Amino acid sequence: MKKLFVDMDGVLADFDKRWEQLFGCKPKDGFNKTFWKRFCESEQFETLDGFPGYKDLVKYLEEVDQLPGVSVSILGSTGGYDYHGITQDQKLKWLRTQGILFPAIFVPGKRFKRYHATSSSMLIDDHPENCSEFILHGGHSHQYIEPIAAIKAIDTFIHS
Repeated sequence: MKKLFVDMDGVLADFDKRWEQLFGCKPKDGFNKTFWKRFCESEQFETLDGFPGYKDLVKYLEEVDQLPGVSVSILGSTGGYDYHGITQDQKLKWLRTQGILFPAIFVPGKRFKRYHATSSSMLIDDHPENCSEFILHGGHSHQYIEPIAAIKAIDTFIHS
């Protein structure tokens, strides 16, 4: 069984855009606990914009998920233990609102994604460090930039 794991923020949902709207900076440049608390407690994850091209990627993933021997799941992070429950609930609501019905796994930090790596699994993620860690732990990965390249990488993986 080949398993595809797809990140949510930065692949399907545009977390960075909302962060910049609220705080006037990119998350990597202005992340702090006060901003994070405000973001989580104001239920921002429920109403994120879709990342450009995400509908095309989801349509492709729905087709792939029907293939024998292939499964698709969302593998996202909640950014830590402090807001794990509420962030997970918000992200699940976002997925369902978008009609994305794949099983969803939310880990309490991106470092935990690597524990889903196997020789028959692939992670699609926008963060290069998540991709590198997944590969180091025996999986396959593709750093997401746009849907066409991701679809080609997934197609190569599932037919290898």
